[in-house]
Order: sequence, then C-alpha cells, then structure tokens
Amino acid sequence: MPYIHCYVVLIIMATKTEIKNEMNDWYGFELTDQQVDEFLNEHPEAIHFDTVERETFADYIAKKITGMLFPMNGDSQEYKQKFYAEMKENSKPMGYIWNLD
Repeated sequence: MPYIHCYVVLIIMATKTEIKNEMNDWYGFELTDQQVDEFLNEHPEAIHFDTVERETFADYIAKKITGMLFPMNGDSQEYKQKFYAEMKENSKPMGYIWNLD
C-alpha cells in the first residue's frame, strides 16, 4: 500500500499588539492600530511577523515619511545623515511617534 503523507500547515497570524511591540522593540516606532491596519491592507502577505515583515514595515514607514528606505551597511554617510534628519523632522507631522533612544 503506498504511503500517503498528509501535512497540516498551521499559520499563526500575528496580532496587532504583537506587531506594534515588535516595531517598537526593533525600530522605536509607537504605532497605532490604524497604522498597522494600513500596512496590512497594502501587504496582506504579512500574516506572520518576522524579520522580512519587520524590515518591509520599517521601509514602508520610512518611505511614507522620507521617500527613502532605511539605510543599510553599504549606504553612504551622507545618505544616512539625510535619512535620519528627515525621519526626525517629519515623523511627528506625519503622525508617527519614533523614539530614537
């Protein structure tokens, strides 16, 4: 008799609270439920929340605030300085609380 393999895939969806906590812990963003909903509506594939989803969300926020992506290791010092200056200046007026400390 042939073997029949049956796999059950359990996808655990992250809650808004978990997403908000992750973004605060990793990036210092204090997000509202509405801000999380906006991201999830534009990125329905983010049903669980791990490294890729965190980075995607961080870039999503950064793009909204500055038009730039979060700096990476290979980016110039000028890019990094410009990015952080624009984030600091524009976060609050754009409705985001960003704790740099």
